[in-house]
Amino acid sequence: MQSSDIQRDESKIPRTREVGVQQAASNIRKGDWLHCRVRRACFLTVVNFGGFEVVKTLINVVYDLNRWWNSCGLEATSLSPEQLHFAIASTLPEPEFARSRIAYTKSNSIENVLVDLFYKHESTEDLKNLCRAVEEWNPSLALSLPSQLKTTFNVLYETLNELAGEASKVQGKDVFPYFHELRKKQMEMYMKLRESKLGGQSGEYSLKDYIEHGKTELGVAVRLLPSVFLMGERLRDLDLLCLNEKSRIQEKLSVFLRLYVDLQMHKNSLAQGGMNAVAVSMEEGKRRVEEALGDVEAQMEEAFDELVHESKPSLVPRSCRRLMFEHARITQFFLQDDFTSPAHRRKIADAIERFRTPVPIDSTA
Repeated sequence: MQSSDIQRDESKIPRTREVGVQQAASNIRKGDWLHCRVRRACFLTVVNFGGFEVVKTLINVVYDLNRWWNSCGLEATSLSPEQLHFAIASTLPEPEFARSRIAYTKSNSIENVLVDLFYKHESTEDLKNLCRAVEEWNPSLALSLPSQLKTTFNVLYETLNELAGEASKVQGKDVFPYFHELRKKQMEMYMKLRESKLGGQSGEYSLKDYIEHGKTELGVAVRLLPSVFLMGERLRDLDLLCLNEKSRIQEKLSVFLRLYVDLQMHKNSLAQGGMNAVAVSMEEGKRRVEEALGDVEAQMEEAFDELVHESKPSLVPRSCRRLMFEHARITQFFLQDDFTSPAHRRKIADAIERFRTPVPIDSTA
């Protein structure tokens, strides 16, 4: 590849500062955004925001995140902090967002552990006690928990306090109450999902009920709030309404992602025999598979169109809008194809390795 070719590749990637909601929406709809941005052209995009030193710093941050994760002693999840951080760095490359990227990585890494925990842990009573410790924010209440749950609480406690402290400095006020309130509500949602046995028979739910319950599992607000606070924009109480449980933009994003995840799981035969939107649509409307797929896809498109409509600059802070769309893009990237297959995991690993590898501007490779 000649240097002119690299320049042409680079020119195809919109500068992040210039990507508006409509462009972001277009990229999500096409589903092709991150493949090009985590490839060599992505490296050049990151270089534009500060040169090769930015990439070197990014790699050092990943090493620090890996050390943090290893020291936590938490159960491994499907996505590592390294994968999450390279994904958010591909979409949010500006140096001034370094702390926001770290917050995104830590928040999502912990949230993935919690989702697995509420699905897999045998004792419902243990999980209720974990919720109680979180509600009172009292480490002494976690002392009697089984080792895995106690470790999870301690990591959650230390990380949330750390991120809340950093965010309070940026915002010029104490933001811990926002963090804690959102954390409590998300734990309550996980507990309700556990008790409702959402993975049971699909015939027990209408598609509307399934979506209403299933969207809460994604924890969009709790995954994004620390990052939003650390993007540098001073947020008013009114601004934060876009991340509460009554927010239409959060609701539409959650619905879109819930249906997208279910469609991918169905297409990859990962939800056979369990509950997902396609199975519920088939049961509820006595539809064939093809008809149910069309029904779910239509509802997903409708949610997406409403999401874009709700994302008006006058109503939603820029930092919230941007992170919501970037989170949707990252979810799409990790869930495309058969995301549990060795081939897809190699593709992710290769993409990250390309991000690590400098591309000389006069490269002929």
